[in-house]
Amino acid sequence: MGCQVTSEDVEDITSEVFVEILKDDFAFLRGYRGESKLSTYLCTLVHRKAVQEFNKRVRYLNGNNGIVDSDSYSQGSTSDVVENNILREAISRLAMPERAMIGMFYFEGRSYKEISESLGLAINSIGPMMGRARLRLKGLLA
Repeated sequence: MGCQVTSEDVEDITSEVFVEILKDDFAFLRGYRGESKLSTYLCTLVHRKAVQEFNKRVRYLNGNNGIVDSDSYSQGSTSDVVENNILREAISRLAMPERAMIGMFYFEGRSYKEISESLGLAINSIGPMMGRARLRLKGLLA
């Protein structure tokens, strides 16, 4: 599915990013622990906000509150559908906490904090677990 990004979209996402940074007296920046470059930390926020906005639009356009039906996939190319099915199959083969984390982070755009609260795990364990999940997923797709 293609998506045309307008300058208004860029402005909307930029404002969302600034709101997130300023929220709760700069809590996002205080959460930076130096485990990655600051630019990487900020890019993650921008990516997450862009994914959230895209997902909102898809849900709105489909009118199904985020439930993707098989008809919406048929509008993409055959190779897109095949790749999507391969990815879904690989994700389904991950252990449950990893599968849930991947889904929440990449498909729902949730933060590590939201994932930790949802799964009842320590927030500092989410990053390493996500790293291991990505490695397993990479192995499954190889």
